[in-house]
Amino acid sequence: MKQSKIKSSKVALINGDFFDEIKQTEKETFDLALVDGPYFRIKGDFDFEFDDMKEWLNFYKKTAKALKRVMSKTGTIMVWGHAKNIAYLQVIFDTHFTFLSNCVWEKTDCQTRRCSPGQARRPIPVTERFLVYAVGSEKQERHPYCPSFDPIRLYLRRCFENVKENTEYKSNDKIGKLLGLSGRMIGHWSTKIQFELISKLRYTQLQQLFPAHFPKCYDELREKYQKALKGSKKHKPARRFFDNSKHRLFDIIRHIQESNITRKYDHPTQKPPSLIGKLIETMSQPGDQVLIPFAGSGGEVEQCIRLKRKVFATEINPKYFKIISDRIAYLLD
Repeated sequence: MKQSKIKSSKVALINGDFFDEIKQTEKETFDLALVDGPYFRIKGDFDFEFDDMKEWLNFYKKTAKALKRVMSKTGTIMVWGHAKNIAYLQVIFDTHFTFLSNCVWEKTDCQTRRCSPGQARRPIPVTERFLVYAVGSEKQERHPYCPSFDPIRLYLRRCFENVKENTEYKSNDKIGKLLGLSGRMIGHWSTKIQFELISKLRYTQLQQLFPAHFPKCYDELREKYQKALKGSKKHKPARRFFDNSKHRLFDIIRHIQESNITRKYDHPTQKPPSLIGKLIETMSQPGDQVLIPFAGSGGEVEQCIRLKRKVFATEINPKYFKIISDRIAYLLD
C-alpha cells in the first residue's frame, strides 16, 4: 500500500489536493507561506494542464483566498512565478494582501548565458521572479510596551551607558556605526519607545566588541523576554517577522542554481536549496508554522525541517510525493 501521508512533530506532508486538505486547518495558523505553483505553459507537465489562462488565473484566485483564511495576520507570503506571467499573479495577490517586493533571482550559472549575444533577438533571460507580501497592514504597531520588559531593557541600557562611559564610543550613533546600524536602532533596544529585543546576532557582535560590558548570555535575555510576552495581553508582537541582518538580501539576488543538488530530484522548476534556506531564515523564526501548498520535489520542505520550522505541505502528484518522502527521511529519524 502506497504511503499518502507523513505526520510527525516536524512536518505534515500529504499526497493530496491543497484546496481539499487546507479546509481542515484552523484560521490564522501559518506564519509563512511558500507558494511555488504552476507558471502556466512554461515548463513541466503540470504547467500545461490548464485549458487557458483564465483557468490558470482562477486557480491562483482560489489559492489567494485559501491563504487569506489560514495565514496569521502577522504572516508573510512568497509567490514564485515566471517573468512572462508573474504580473498577473501580482494583480491577484494585491487584492488580498499588502505588497512588499517584486524580487528577481538572477541565475549566475544559467545555460542561456552561453548564447551568442549577436544571435539573440531579445535580452537574454537569466532570471526567475518571486513576490513578497505581508498578510496584514505594515502600519501595525510593535508589541505595546509592558512593564515586565523592564529588567531586560534596563540591563541593556546600563550596558550601553557603560560603553559610553568607558570607551571612545560616546553615543548611540558611534556604537551603531560599528554594527552598520543607526543610533536610532540602539534606542529600540534600550528605551520604552518602540522597544524590541535585540537579535542574537547583534548581541553577539556587541559581546565581541565590548565583552566586559555585556556580561549576560543571550539565551537568558531571550527566556526573560518570552516570559514577559506571555504576561502581557497579547502573546505575539503585532508586527510581521523579518530579519535581514544575517543574509542581507536585496530585491535582486544573484545566486547559482546548485544543479549538483537539484539534478538528483526529477522536477523541472526547482530552486537552489541554500537560497530557499536564506529566504526562510529571513522571513520566519524557529518554531514558526510554514505552509507549502505545492511541494514539488520537496526542497522547501527539507529546508524548513532543517531550520526547525514546523511544516504543513501538500503535493498532489504521487511521483513527487514519493520524491519528497525519500528526500526528507534522514531528517525524521
